[in-house]
Amino acid sequence: MSHRTWVILSKEFREYRRNKLIVGTMAGLPLLFLVITLVPLLTIPAELADRAAGALAAQALLLFLLIPVVLPTTIAAYSVIGEREQGTLEPLLTTPATDREILMAKAIAATAPGIVLTWILFGVFATILAAFAQPSIFRATVKAETFVAVGALSPALGVLAIELSLMVSSRSSDIRVAQQLSALSVLPAVAITSLFAYGIIDPSPGRYLLVAIAIAGVDAALWSVVTRLFDRERVLTRYGG
Repeated sequence: MSHRTWVILSKEFREYRRNKLIVGTMAGLPLLFLVITLVPLLTIPAELADRAAGALAAQALLLFLLIPVVLPTTIAAYSVIGEREQGTLEPLLTTPATDREILMAKAIAATAPGIVLTWILFGVFATILAAFAQPSIFRATVKAETFVAVGALSPALGVLAIELSLMVSSRSSDIRVAQQLSALSVLPAVAITSLFAYGIIDPSPGRYLLVAIAIAGVDAALWSVVTRLFDRERVLTRYGG
């Protein structure tokens, strides 16, 4: 990673801290996801735990795989069109940084917090389950395939969603439209995670890893599309059609 990318990345994080919407989303949404995930697992009666363990574990995994996808979309939608509306994008685009360096910094700044928060929340989640949940619930929820899914598949899905969101943000002329369209970028991740979470594809550590590798390949191929779609002059002007 170049020095210019690091400089832009630092700038992105400073701007995020000043944006109340982003700070509120990054702080509140993960906690909401954690509560939604834990409450059913901790409150189920002991006599129903064995029968419901699989379904509850699937729902919990689905939420953890969606956090790094849903959480950064607001950031990604804001990353280009939001800066343009605030008048901070033009100075950035007049720097010596290349399009690829700018987009790389924005992609990392949007993706990394969601991934790190997912891993932290999963650690908290597993610790609470170990201490307070029924043993069958813990065994069904915290196992090898879950660690592979959260550790490898969730980052790959997060990068895919961010790339789609950056494409939308780069080509949109209104931040509200960009945010609405970016919300659609979570659909591929929802589809993939649902196939595993609800047993349509039999989950296993190996299958999760293979899917994560396949999606990482898609991410790498899509990155070239993202950089080609980014047009400095088009982004800076209020264009039509």
